[in-house]
Amino acid sequence: KKFMENILVNITSSFVSVIDSKIQSVVNLAPYILGALAMFLFGWILAILVSRMIITIGHKIKIEVLSEKIGLKHFLEKQKTKMSTSMVIARVVKGYLIFLFFIEATKIAQLTQVADFLSKIISYIPSVIIAIFIMLIGIQIGNTLEAIISTSLNFAKANTANVLGIAAKYTMVTFAVLAAL
Repeated sequence: KKFMENILVNITSSFVSVIDSKIQSVVNLAPYILGALAMFLFGWILAILVSRMIITIGHKIKIEVLSEKIGLKHFLEKQKTKMSTSMVIARVVKGYLIFLFFIEATKIAQLTQVADFLSKIISYIPSVIIAIFIMLIGIQIGNTLEAIISTSLNFAKANTANVLGIAAKYTMVTFAVLAAL
């Protein structure tokens, strides 16, 4: 009987010890988790404010006029989006800021491997944006080349005017895609 009581006491003390250590580790991590949550919420609120500011400034400087000239408005209409250009820019910036603050929150919460991985992703985004701009410019130049070549060869009454114009366009687009990659 004494033996069974000792075993029960040992099991109970081991169980209490494990629970106590887990509670202690949660208590030790609580400031980091609370700090990470505070950082993330601050970033979220800041992103919302910056987004609203971008929309307001975009309407004041008439960014829609510029987007119509470069073809971005037409692209957005093709995608069947009901957002203005300034709204699209605001959403992109908002998402970027939220992502940045999420990375900082993971650093505060001492999730260093997650933070390193997310930092690598965020450092790749500017390259993607530049590649998209290269492709947009290449497509625009390709369309211009097609119009110039087709029109000038039509005046010369060449039978292959349209084919050469299309070839010039797709050569430029191919070059832009390769440059973007």
